[in-house]
Amino acid sequence: MRNLIIAALMLVPAFLNAQEFTSEVEKAVKDAIPGTSVDSVEPSELPGIYMVTAGSNVFYFHLEKRLLIFGEIMTTTGTNYTKPNREKAMRSTLSRATDSSLTIQYGEPLNVVYEFTNPECGACLGYEERLKQQPYENTVRHIFFLSWSPTAKQKLEHIMCSEDKERAKELVYSGADIKEFASCEYGRNLVEKQAMTARNLGVDRTPTFFVNGTKVVGGNMGKIHSLLKEKSHVENSESD
Repeated sequence: MRNLIIAALMLVPAFLNAQEFTSEVEKAVKDAIPGTSVDSVEPSELPGIYMVTAGSNVFYFHLEKRLLIFGEIMTTTGTNYTKPNREKAMRSTLSRATDSSLTIQYGEPLNVVYEFTNPECGACLGYEERLKQQPYENTVRHIFFLSWSPTAKQKLEHIMCSEDKERAKELVYSGADIKEFASCEYGRNLVEKQAMTARNLGVDRTPTFFVNGTKVVGGNMGKIHSLLKEKSHVENSESD
């Protein structure tokens, strides 16, 4: 027991040292890139260089030299150490943002589709029409609305302020004549959070999708359904 206590006490300085390094890296990054929200700081595969995760962005920082490093860390055999960390950061950013999205579920939640859409985007409206003809199965949709104009922003606030958000979305996207648009601070905050999520992920076009972790830009239903079937096939194979 005494040996265990001594070992634990020996670990305390190392733990505090790691915390100090983390805080120092985070402060230096924020000083260099004002407004950056740092989610995590971890040692990288290279001594003295730390991996910094900010939203879905992954970059590196050399503490002693005060150098920011953007790019990929790869082995000479082609193994990419940065890519899986970037994908993990992207999934984490999307997962944390679901509380501000409009969520619709079809059957079992075997597949997850994150959608960034705009009611004044022709391709987005076309996607909604094709989805009626080819509805999802066993899929969860997390919908984030983006606006490029004051009228679109008004429509989005109306959706997020409505008691039945799914029905409100259908009316807005179908071009229904809405006599009075709902307005509320709660809805405005949700729309702003959705826009922030898009910025954190670098989404600047609609529609943009993340289908089971794969990014798809544009309403390519063939590609989307292919990714959904691929995941469902894997799930079924594992259960056999």
